[in-house]
Amino acid sequence: MEKVVKRWIAKVLRIEPIPDDSGAVDAEETRIKCLNCDNTFEEYRNKRYCSQLCYQRHKRFKTSQIHKPKVLSCVVCAKTFVPTSTRNTICSQACRINNKRNYFVKRWKKYRERRLELKPTRSKCKYCGIDYEVTRPNRLYCSVECRNMNRLSLPKEPKLDWVPSLREVTDHDISTSEFSEQIKAFKKSGKKIITFPPITPSTHEVNVEGYGVDNDRFEEDLSNFNSRNKERI
Repeated sequence: MEKVVKRWIAKVLRIEPIPDDSGAVDAEETRIKCLNCDNTFEEYRNKRYCSQLCYQRHKRFKTSQIHKPKVLSCVVCAKTFVPTSTRNTICSQACRINNKRNYFVKRWKKYRERRLELKPTRSKCKYCGIDYEVTRPNRLYCSVECRNMNRLSLPKEPKLDWVPSLREVTDHDISTSEFSEQIKAFKKSGKKIITFPPITPSTHEVNVEGYGVDNDRFEEDLSNFNSRNKERI
């Protein structure tokens, strides 16, 4: 047993073979067989081929076995064919189109079955009040017509009661303008200047809480409020 262990250690460490107790080394045990042919040679470190030619032949053989074309069966029509790559599992373009069509048919069938399992939610139309199936979370109307009719029924913005009209420029307008001299010269030439009248603000009723109508302080606050509004206008 000790002799076997010593030889195994010598082989692992790639050192010279250890002689036995008698001092002799077995010549047959020190020879190994070539990986490519049946020749034997003396073991030396990591040498595994008897010659360089055997090494090249064995290397070409392994490469040919790896890249050797294998015959496969098509996943669509089950016909045998030689693939052009490791990922090729379909024999022709027609089978590739059929495989893609079958994939989408199965996919949409699964999608429809899942939609049928879901319970549809129903709601009332915002315009006509009819119950309808809600297909989107932001849908509020049962049809496009109800949506358009609801937009038409919305209150429009009130129009202004004031209608613009023209009036002739007075002396007060000329005196308050920064171009008074140019306007006077223009009027002396016999031409007429017209402008839009100013917009008169509408009066609003004001009710101040906490003060009576007959209170003097209320009248004072009301006069201050009206004077401030005139200044802003």
